[in-house]
Amino acid sequence: MVFITAEFNTRERLGNENGAGIVIKREGNRTLIVTNRHVIFDKDSRQEGKNIQVEFFSQPPSGKVRMRRDAKLLVMTPPDDSMDLAVLEVIGNLPKDIKPLPTSANPIHRGMSIRTIGHPFDQVPWSRDSGEISSHSNQQILISVKVAIKAGYSGGPVINSQNQLLGIIVERDSASGQAFAYPMSVIKEKLRNLGLAL
Repeated sequence: MVFITAEFNTRERLGNENGAGIVIKREGNRTLIVTNRHVIFDKDSRQEGKNIQVEFFSQPPSGKVRMRRDAKLLVMTPPDDSMDLAVLEVIGNLPKDIKPLPTSANPIHRGMSIRTIGHPFDQVPWSRDSGEISSHSNQQILISVKVAIKAGYSGGPVINSQNQLLGIIVERDSASGQAFAYPMSVIKEKLRNLGLAL
């Protein structure tokens, strides 16, 4: 997964904002990352964030920091589309351990134990929280975690106990500690409609 930052200068959003994403494809020196559209695009002003950067979750050599690369928006769902998705492209050599997480082939069910990973603005990046599936449908997963999901988790993975990907977080209710996520099946179908075959 990745830590995403984008710079905004709008009436509602000013300065750098955090988000998350997952690597969905790696071919040679080209890497594709899926996240939420709102992480890198301001719907109200119709402006794309500037200076989009991603930091990759990799074990750096001793004394070094995790690799950070510039990213560009490759494709996103239209601003009025209810599916809040965007794909970023990074060109450049990356550590060998940067690769897509395996997607779970098992059915999602209520009560399933899960973990989330995100980058809340008021905590340490790469925060991990445990929780469970509260409910689900073909289009959406409702998750409940022990710590309230905050801004910075958008685009972050929902992972099962086998470290397999179930979906990505798209919306949160900070008061209840619940969040909504898109299942990977829905994400892959939408990306195919956008012309990206995984």
